Amino acid sequence: MYNYGRKGHFKKDCWFKKGIENTTESSKPQGCVASTLEDGEVLYSKAATISTNREELTEVWLMDSRATWHMTPNRDWFHTYEPTSGGSVFMGDNHALKIAGIGTIKLKMYDGLIRTITGVCHVKDLKKNLLSVGQFDSLDCKIRTDNGIMKIVKGALVVLKARKTVVNMFVLMGETHHGAEASIALASPAEEKTMMWHQKLGHMSEKGLKVLSNQKLLPGLTKVTLPFCEHCVTSKQHRLKFGTSTIKSKCILDLIHYDVWQAPVVSLGGARYFVSFIKDFSRRCWVYPIRRKVDVLAVFKTFKARVELESEKKIKCLRTDNGGEHTSDEFDNFCQHEGIKRQFTTAYTPQQNRVAERMNRTLLERTRAMLKAAGLGKSF
Repeated sequence: MYNYGRKGHFKKDCWFKKGIENTTESSKPQGCVASTLEDGEVLYSKAATISTNREELTEVWLMDSRATWHMTPNRDWFHTYEPTSGGSVFMGDNHALKIAGIGTIKLKMYDGLIRTITGVCHVKDLKKNLLSVGQFDSLDCKIRTDNGIMKIVKGALVVLKARKTVVNMFVLMGETHHGAEASIALASPAEEKTMMWHQKLGHMSEKGLKVLSNQKLLPGLTKVTLPFCEHCVTSKQHRLKFGTSTIKSKCILDLIHYDVWQAPVVSLGGARYFVSFIKDFSRRCWVYPIRRKVDVLAVFKTFKARVELESEKKIKCLRTDNGGEHTSDEFDNFCQHEGIKRQFTTAYTPQQNRVAERMNRTLLERTRAMLKAAGLGKSF
């Protein structure tokens, strides 16, 4: 006998004592301890942390293996809706809640694709949004769980994904499109079918899908209407072609293009690089072999003295890429002292230094042709 006078049990098994201890423990601050909560319709486990509250679960969809239907209390989430006069669902405490209507809801998945969920029940007094695993099974979907990720798979297509939270509940990886947003995001059955085949065939183009559809190779696809696919845009994008500049200098030495090219082998004279200087006005080119990139400034001074003496004019502007050999403080100080304007291209954009890059290619093509004709090696 212990605490409240009932016989037939030991002190360690006293029900009254255990009730007091549980009440005391629940009133203490807890860290990440799992506690059982019941809010009327479903019994679930939840981490008792300061940052976690019950309202967090009202805006997400929970995967429920015991739910008979998909259910939500949010009327404004429905895209199509049909009121019903009868029908109830029974909750965890065995009390019934009325079904107010049935309709479809649009869900935007983790990958941006819009999914239509049909047969969703509107249960006004429900506290959570539930997706029925059993209802997916009735649609011949397979449910796979691995490393905290639940996948609803139909054929080869992953229809839905859910992630396990710290409280061992699977929450849908996506969000609800409701109201006007759902109307904008509406995908027709033809678009949904096209998108399914588009993904199955490795994001094939709309033109390719039409060819296969015309040959009756895509079952169920009669009209090819491919909606916008974000993954195709981000994965298949490429740079647009640079336009050809028609602007040309009107005077000698107004603009000089130059670039440094590194050879695959060292020449017989010990040079590993060459510098090419091209006049924008006449496209005349000068080439200087150098041993190191730091020799660029010394070679430029030699080139500058020569062309200015020949033409009796001054170099006004230099255009090159953003290589370190062109942007050193010593080079900048020299150009400022001589009144030469600098123009640098955008990083990793050789197209902007088109004249110098094309001249390098021309020089190399001619050099390779001469070496091959003479039967000489690259070091020559």
